[in-house]
Amino acid sequence: MDRSGGGDGRVRSRGEASFAEEPRDDDGRRLDLRLLPAALTAWAVALVVALEPGAGWPVAIGCAIAAIALLAVIAWLRPRGHLRLALVLVQGAWCLALASLVACSGAVQWQASRGPVVEAALDHGSAVHVRAVVTGIVPDDALIAADDGTPRAGASRSAWTAAGGANGRFRASASALDLGDGWADVDVPLLVFGSVEAVATGSAHEAALRAPAIGAQIVFEARLREFEGGGKRLMALATDPAAQTAPAHPFLAWSDELRHRFVTAAQALPGAGGQLLPGLAVGDTRAVDDGLEAAMKSSSLTHLVAVSGSNCALVVGGIVLIGRLLGAPRGVRIAAASAALAAFVVIVTPEGSVVRAAAMAAIVLAVDGWGRHVRGAPVLCLAVILLLTASPDLGVDYGFALSIAATGGLLLGTRPLADRLERWMPRWLAVALAVPVAAQLACQPILILLQPVIPVYGVVANLLAAPAAPVATMVGLIGALLATLAPPLAPLALWAAWLPAHWIGVIATGTAGWPFATLPWPPGILGAFLLAVLTATAVVAWLVRPREPGGRRVSFVAGGLVIVTVAIIVGSGVGSALVRSATFPSEWRYAACDVGQGDAIAVRAGDFVALIDTGPDAEPLAACLDLLGVERIDVLVLSHFDHDHDGAAVHLVDRVAALVVPHTGEALTEPVVAQYATSGIPVRTAAAGDVWQLGDTTWRALWPAAAADGGPSPMSGNDGSLTVHVEPANGPSLLALGDLGEEPQSQVLRAARAAGDRSPAAPVPAVRADIVKMSHHGSSDQAAELYAATGAQLALVSVGAGNGYGHPTAAALGMLDAAGITAARTDLAGTIVVGGGGKAPFAVWMSGRAIDEAGTSEAQRIRYAASHPAGIWLRAFRRRRPPKRR
Repeated sequence: MDRSGGGDGRVRSRGEASFAEEPRDDDGRRLDLRLLPAALTAWAVALVVALEPGAGWPVAIGCAIAAIALLAVIAWLRPRGHLRLALVLVQGAWCLALASLVACSGAVQWQASRGPVVEAALDHGSAVHVRAVVTGIVPDDALIAADDGTPRAGASRSAWTAAGGANGRFRASASALDLGDGWADVDVPLLVFGSVEAVATGSAHEAALRAPAIGAQIVFEARLREFEGGGKRLMALATDPAAQTAPAHPFLAWSDELRHRFVTAAQALPGAGGQLLPGLAVGDTRAVDDGLEAAMKSSSLTHLVAVSGSNCALVVGGIVLIGRLLGAPRGVRIAAASAALAAFVVIVTPEGSVVRAAAMAAIVLAVDGWGRHVRGAPVLCLAVILLLTASPDLGVDYGFALSIAATGGLLLGTRPLADRLERWMPRWLAVALAVPVAAQLACQPILILLQPVIPVYGVVANLLAAPAAPVATMVGLIGALLATLAPPLAPLALWAAWLPAHWIGVIATGTAGWPFATLPWPPGILGAFLLAVLTATAVVAWLVRPREPGGRRVSFVAGGLVIVTVAIIVGSGVGSALVRSATFPSEWRYAACDVGQGDAIAVRAGDFVALIDTGPDAEPLAACLDLLGVERIDVLVLSHFDHDHDGAAVHLVDRVAALVVPHTGEALTEPVVAQYATSGIPVRTAAAGDVWQLGDTTWRALWPAAAADGGPSPMSGNDGSLTVHVEPANGPSLLALGDLGEEPQSQVLRAARAAGDRSPAAPVPAVRADIVKMSHHGSSDQAAELYAATGAQLALVSVGAGNGYGHPTAAALGMLDAAGITAARTDLAGTIVVGGGGKAPFAVWMSGRAIDEAGTSEAQRIRYAASHPAGIWLRAFRRRRPPKRR
């Protein structure tokens, strides 16, 4: 009897399963992958529709036509005996029909979220009234209360700035907008940047102030903006705090009460366990501080910060098991498990991984109800198809993608890896090792998109910490229920759940502190693709059986390819670090941080550091400040209050000593200004003519001009940008233009000429600078005369790669070239650092790779050296001295 399944008649040992064998489930059955092409097709189309919403209808119609054409070909082939080809084409037609359905779903949802009212609100510019439903947990830094400690819902909120407040972010879904002519119904998801008024909860003698629950209705005023990457969700930049107008559904309110009681009780628990337990049990991650979060990332344990989707299986399995022990009929068991699953999803909030697991659990319950055998791979593929059809935006959700990748890795990789490991260890230990390895290998290419490093000890950390997660989740969930139903018993469950949660934190902080805990890896799509290819090659090298014909050669070649490639990548990373340390200007003067589509210009003034704008997000700004070695910001200058300029300001409160904002009416009502003021940080307004000293630099405000009576300028938005001129005692000078348009730029130039009595052909001292920070990311709304009058040699163009605005425009780059100004762009060069001082030339260092930019003359084109991705010195610029006065 041939027990090997092969044709050589030899009996194979347990650890010698041939790599050529078809993949099988843990029960030994062949994996059913018939739905895999359809699932991959649905995901590919969902990605296209989510990233390019306007492509929905063309893709839907094109795929539908192609599917109909394939059906016609199939009908022609079948009578002629081409059955095998016809079967292949049937699969193709099915995939195309599914692609059309997913694209159609995305197109319909996009149209619903971009009706004429929403488009008018986006074009409106100023704030509009928004009625919305809270769809995510409101963080603590977004919660405010009135001075008397009572909620102010329904009251006038015009004086909220004086009362103080916070500025966080939370998810909501807008149900109506009012542009001044009455409410109009809409349906658009929002990410709200702003504050929420606390609401009173509990009985009269136990009244407490709390954030509105998920499902509560709120109203607020906000400016609506689209995200740089597109998508249905809009930014809502609140100009006043949101107020609750209607409470959540009673069940949602009960789940919020459960979460609140549990989080409050967990605050008394010490250490990392106290921070992690609320997230593991009820999905509330607000208690996790930055240090622990960084350690969880470095140790590849980020998925354990919050509830894992796998816990849905524990909940369903537990209810089904209890039902069987009690002798309940199948229908009762399925109904009870379904109710418990729905309650669990509501309590922990429907994040991407939870939604995936809940969909799979629901499918399993349905299949079990029909009395059919449940297979893991078809259930996963069907869950992907159904979820992406219902919501194509899930295709770009990292939590969803990681959950699918981990589950797929476990289904496809656990058995063959365990079979191979079984040659050297017992079966139980082989399976225990194979599970984290398979999940890590499947997820790591996606994780590269989030953080371009390889966690060296990720598998070890997961092997040690992952078994504790379900214990912490389930015991913690019991503690959450007890905190609501039987409070005296809750502490016992909390401390029991704290132990495994604390163990996870200890493993994370411990492995993150080991030497070489992370290794650099190429970022972005290219890095993810490269790692995926290397992972597949490494799996081939590991699993192929050397005794098979050609097996040793395949294993040797694949293994050698992996070793050489990894050595090159890691070596280049180490070399990059050495090059960076050798070439980075120790006496840097300015730095244009690569923060995407936004501005963040660091200025070094002797022993002081100033920052002009912050960019939209905290993480890229933090990376830039770390690169520069900046811990404290002595002065933060916010040119204006668009999200791409002040979005990360809320995260800098603990690092900023003073804030400077434009002297405009808009600045007086901005939540971020109120947050800094109420945090005890001095806030100063600046208008044209104001001068101040910082270290060895002199700062002059050139715009906006104050009102005739000295009051705030009526300017707002881009044209109200605070424009400053920075003149060091030694070193290159800088003119930072914010987002000024052509007309205010011309007014700045006219004012400077009037003050200096200069002719139009001569450089203007008030605006003369060696470096100019180009306005509005290189839009076409520029005043060429102003740039020519600066006499600048270098223009810093802070712009996001692949932005949807066409920045920088060809007209703006041509204008710089005509003025003899070299453009340095963050989308091509990464963070740009200017060093040098005195009469010596100043030089430019760049953090990332770049290519020669089009549109500049050969004599002035910046030479980018792609061979030094860690940073390169570029051509030196000798300072131009202003002409002597006659």
